[in-house]
Amino acid sequence: MPHRRRIAVLTASLAGGGAERVAWTIARALAGRGHGVDLLLRQIKCDYPTEVADAPGSIRFFSVSPGSAGPEAARTNGEGAGRTWRTAIRPEVPAWRARFPRIAMAAVAAPRQWPALESAAAELAVPVAAYIDRERPDALLAVNRIEALSAALARRLARRPVRMVATLNNARLNDKRIRAYRASYPFVDAAVGVSRGISGMLAGVAGVPRERVRTIHDPVFSPELLEKAEEPVSHPWLGGDAPVILTAAALLTKKDYPTLLLAFSRLVSRRPARLVALGQGKLLTRLQAQTRELGIDDKVDFAGLVSNPIAYMAQADLFVLASRFEGLPNVLIQAMATGCPVVSTDCPHGPAEILDHGKYGPLVPVGDADALAEAMQRTLDAPPDTNGLRNRAASFSVDRAVDAYEALLVGGAPGA
Repeated sequence: MPHRRRIAVLTASLAGGGAERVAWTIARALAGRGHGVDLLLRQIKCDYPTEVADAPGSIRFFSVSPGSAGPEAARTNGEGAGRTWRTAIRPEVPAWRARFPRIAMAAVAAPRQWPALESAAAELAVPVAAYIDRERPDALLAVNRIEALSAALARRLARRPVRMVATLNNARLNDKRIRAYRASYPFVDAAVGVSRGISGMLAGVAGVPRERVRTIHDPVFSPELLEKAEEPVSHPWLGGDAPVILTAAALLTKKDYPTLLLAFSRLVSRRPARLVALGQGKLLTRLQAQTRELGIDDKVDFAGLVSNPIAYMAQADLFVLASRFEGLPNVLIQAMATGCPVVSTDCPHGPAEILDHGKYGPLVPVGDADALAEAMQRTLDAPPDTNGLRNRAASFSVDRAVDAYEALLVGGAPGA
């Protein structure tokens, strides 16, 4: 039976971050709806090899990693996914480098001629253009900033009609990013913000016409998530004599662990509690030192990455997010789906949208340790109704998001 449409999904990899997980969820759902899906990856990395091994056969994997490539359709083994990783097709790019020397030059060094282009995006555009030229997809979904810039440029290089949709899921702004946004998102057929705040950025600083901006919340809630919540988890603090506060975020500056640790130290000066942090990052040593300085190192566990954080959420007494900025923090939705109460900073953008401006959990000012400590204590003392949390999380369903993406990808004429 022929595929309804051939849809490409361009993303960084299948490792780590929320954007990559969203790309994989959309790709798998579109394949389940009868579309042929090509997953274009900048890096052949994967944190969920079992899911990849069980993916629908209509998904093909393409390596569009920057740098020189071998013969057309050469096959490479996927790093980091073991035997379960499928072979990845590489589009042939040497001819494209010769045909577009300015792009090839931009791929080697910071492009002076095109200051809006980042070298990584310019380099990626070449194999993506080669893919478009050879495979002729009906539509391409570019997930996040570098991918959007690369895709917009690749379509101009390939000069073939392909409908193009690009997402933005991060609220960070600086001059370099603003130039990149203005060089890419206005040149796709539809630009998607994962929250209303991000959509406002696309229509504002990025300069996308408002009629081409859509807000589509990330696909988070699903029967699969509820199954993961039921899986057993082994941690000595869960189910113990003190409530467990959980956070799940990379150990990076934007997640503002220092404020969270300071707030937690003030909380435990008034009542028993323990903190488990899921995630890894370059700030681990510094944060461990802070716990020792605050005298809470015996009450904080930096547990690193775990295979199923959802199961931890299901057994925790409270989930806390202390970020300085976000796009749409899916971890809040995941925690609510398990019935776990949540507290978050009111950072731009997403938490207020998820929690309906505090209806489903307290929102506190960014960087305010006192307010965060008070909100944590208040929520532990009087947790909200778990059914209300679960019902709210269900509004961020996979089906609803994929319905919206499918309408954008196959519902309009391809761009030029």
